[in-house]
Amino acid sequence: MTLAPTPPTTLRRHLFGGRLLLLVAALVVCADAVALAADARLALLIANSKYPRLGQLGNPPRDIVLVADALRQIGFEVMVEENLDQVSFRSVVRDLARRSRQYDTTLVYYAGHGAQIEGVNYLLPVDLPAPEQLEDIKLVSLTADEVLASIKSPFRVLVLDACRDNPVVSRGLSKGRGAGFTRGLAPVSPGVVSTGGVFIAYSTQANDIALDGEGQYSPFAAAFAAHVSRPVSIDDMFAMVTREVLEKTRGFQRPFKYASLDSILCLTGRCGQTIVGPPGRYETPGLPADPRPVSSLWQGLAALPKASVQRQSILDTLRQRVFSRYGSIVIYGTSNADQDPPLTAFGFDTDSVVFAGDEIRLSLAQGRHSETPEVAWEAIRWDSSLFCSARRIVTNAVRKGDEIIYVDKNQREKGTIQVVEGTVNDSLLNILCPGPVSIIPIPREGEVEWIPAGNVGRVPNDTISVASGMYLRDEQQGNLRYAVIRFNRFVNRSGEVVPNARAFGIIALDCDNKRYVALAELAEVEGRIVQIHANPLPWQNPKPGFAIANVAILACEASLK
Repeated sequence: MTLAPTPPTTLRRHLFGGRLLLLVAALVVCADAVALAADARLALLIANSKYPRLGQLGNPPRDIVLVADALRQIGFEVMVEENLDQVSFRSVVRDLARRSRQYDTTLVYYAGHGAQIEGVNYLLPVDLPAPEQLEDIKLVSLTADEVLASIKSPFRVLVLDACRDNPVVSRGLSKGRGAGFTRGLAPVSPGVVSTGGVFIAYSTQANDIALDGEGQYSPFAAAFAAHVSRPVSIDDMFAMVTREVLEKTRGFQRPFKYASLDSILCLTGRCGQTIVGPPGRYETPGLPADPRPVSSLWQGLAALPKASVQRQSILDTLRQRVFSRYGSIVIYGTSNADQDPPLTAFGFDTDSVVFAGDEIRLSLAQGRHSETPEVAWEAIRWDSSLFCSARRIVTNAVRKGDEIIYVDKNQREKGTIQVVEGTVNDSLLNILCPGPVSIIPIPREGEVEWIPAGNVGRVPNDTISVASGMYLRDEQQGNLRYAVIRFNRFVNRSGEVVPNARAFGIIALDCDNKRYVALAELAEVEGRIVQIHANPLPWQNPKPGFAIANVAILACEASLK
């Protein structure tokens, strides 16, 4: 069962839509705890994939490139080694012992085959013969303990994505003297820890296997690379990795860690503050309590490189403010306006949203409503992935209560929805994927001054006001401004005023060409945004004397530093 493509909709004055970013419930601040400013950081990344006798692994070479790029961006000096045999493996580890003395933190990331024998973890060289007895592995492989002991930095980090199942090893040892062989890896003993400490991360829990993954990267490597740049403690970062891997593997693979640290260690070198939400919610590290107004945060984006940690921190702060306004399920579109009531509403569950780079995973819902924002949601949920760059939606599973039906790879490919501009699904994409709508928060009551802007049309009591001080300049196109407007009432399609509901809009203004476009319309009930419609119409020229023309004057002539 897949979510069928939804019909085209037009942008209506009365706001129907839904957007997505996540309601974050609790803040945990790294208060006055001491954090190590780990300025000197070294990483050794090893990818063993070409095993002539054990079989090839597809993802380790790509995983290592992905992780290496992520670590370099946060200031690590990175060494990459691939397809190490018995001799070269030991040579690389000896070199690590010499070099790591010069660094505050050293991280070793191993992707490849591993084996647990009698409670000891062995990292397998690529020239390992098909084993028939335990000694075939023990005498030619390095142990994880040996690799960890070779690190001479105060802070030692060992990441093992080495629990992939291997039938050749399992079969060979079962025929010979393999009684001590156990699937997966065992907990690593860190030995004596003096200053600093040790952090050991496993791509899956003890005595279990990790997935190499069907995609371009393994689930663990993709999650690690996505979150390692977060300016949070390594413990908080790994919690984010764990949650994402659980989501990607549908609970099959759960990463595990062992840690003994005497200080807060942040791999980025500096710790920010951390927001910790309930399970399934987006965790937004950065500066959620930043007192700066939205306009100041937007101005800070233009001066920062796209890959910088500081930029990501500002974006996370803005997104957190956006999502703190959302209800539990947000409508992002409805069926065509010319249908008789009740309308079909399309929404997403904000508790289900997980951001994984270009992919956004979320649970979609459908329901019925008539002339108010209230919806009777059906029990069925479609667990889906939204791919921003490819503009695709893929259904991964269908749930109804405790029942769940997973969609296999062939069905997912057949049921893929290519998002067409102007449709309800296009509204969802515009709400969640990178763009102005995802980082322009709607002010709360009393948070800003609303300046009267005049009549929307020729109806005297149909007016709007504009949020003072929220005239936001586009960082790439300086002639563009964004503004938030508020309608004086919420009117349904029958022309009736809906009590206890308020309507807002986000508009873009082209100051040079004197035109505008409505990017999104939103509805608020009891302080929560419950509907967002984000299907922009073509650019229009505002009529002199009416409200949008006045908003353009205020926004375009505002002094923006």
